[in-house]
Amino acid sequence: MLEKIKSAIIKGRINMTDHADEELANDEILDDDLFYSVLRGR
Repeated sequence: MLEKIKSAIIKGRINMTDHADEELANDEILDDDLFYSVLRGR
């Protein structure tokens, strides 16, 4: 499953809901930071 999510991020096929954007903003996390963490995190 993680490989499918990584592939979707790389291909630009990820859509964020308004709620997800709000939650990220509340935590002061940028979309790019989230994507980077998923792609490079351990």
